[in-house]
Formats: sequence, C-alpha cells, structure tokens
Amino acid sequence: MKIKFITKKFNTPLKIEGIENKTIIVSGGIEYVDDQGYIVDWIKKKLFYVDLGFYFRATNNRHEIEDIKDGKFTHSHNYIYNYDEKGLSVSDTLGYALLDGYKYVYRVKGKVIDVGGDGEPILDISTLEFLDKRPVSVNSAKVFQWNKTYFRKFYALLRKYGFTPEDYYSKWEIEFQEES
Repeated sequence: MKIKFITKKFNTPLKIEGIENKTIIVSGGIEYVDDQGYIVDWIKKKLFYVDLGFYFRATNNRHEIEDIKDGKFTHSHNYIYNYDEKGLSVSDTLGYALLDGYKYVYRVKGKVIDVGGDGEPILDISTLEFLDKRPVSVNSAKVFQWNKTYFRKFYALLRKYGFTPEDYYSKWEIEFQEES
C-alpha cells in the first residue's frame, strides 16, 4: 500500500484527501510525521473500520456476564501496564480473543467512556447490554460465524476503495510530497 503525505497542509488536522491508483492521499497532522506507524493505523481505522454495532469481550471466566450483573465484576484490569481500567475493556474484532489465549468470548454493547492502554474501547459497566446469555468457547461454530461476518464486511470495504487483502497486509510505504 502506498500513502502520499502532502506536506504543505501540516498545520491542519490529519485528513484523507482521496485515493488514486491504490495510493491513499493524506494531509495535515505535522505531529505524526515521525510516527509512520500511527499514520498507517489511523488510515486503517478511518477507511477500513468495520462497525458491527457491538463489541467483543474476551475472558477466561465462563461466568463473567453473571458476575457483572451481580456486581461482583466492576472493571477490567490492564495486565500489561498493571492498572485498573474505568470499565469493561472490549475489542472491535475477535483478534484478542483468538490470538491471546482466551477461553471464552461474548458480544456486548455499551457507552464508550475511555480508551484502554491497548487502544481498545472501555465501556461503562452501568450501560452494558449483553447480546449473549453467557460467554461461548473461542473454538465454537458461533465464534467462527462472527469472524466470518466481520471479514465479509472488511473485504467489502477493501473492494470499495479498490484494494485487495494482499494490499492491506503488505508493507505500507509513505511518500512525503510537497503540495504544488
């Protein structure tokens, strides 16, 4: 993937100007010039974010939904940075659930009140709406179907902008260009 970064518009907010021949044209955001990883992540979230209308919560506690409803669980703990978060840490995708060794996952809606140390949303516990009666095994057919639905929507977004999965997962190159 290629990104053309127009440098004369640095003093404006980071903005996607357009897409031409598999090149994403970006301007603004002088503070991000030295953090190319941030620019790539920002573009991926802006263009390729799949809104399923809910979040995923990964857990090793089979009874977590009941514990939340009973008031026994009041917030998530960030184990990487060792602090308690303000609510329930969730994810937009099944990535954490499937890759980080969790046993169970469930779907949940709620009001986003913060962003966790890993960049994922934190939901207000008092606003939670559970879409599943209990967490399901990450190896279940239901989770496979949720993942399939996510990727179907994700690939549709890629096609919308003229990209392939290979483009998305390839190394992203940033070219800085002074606006003429």
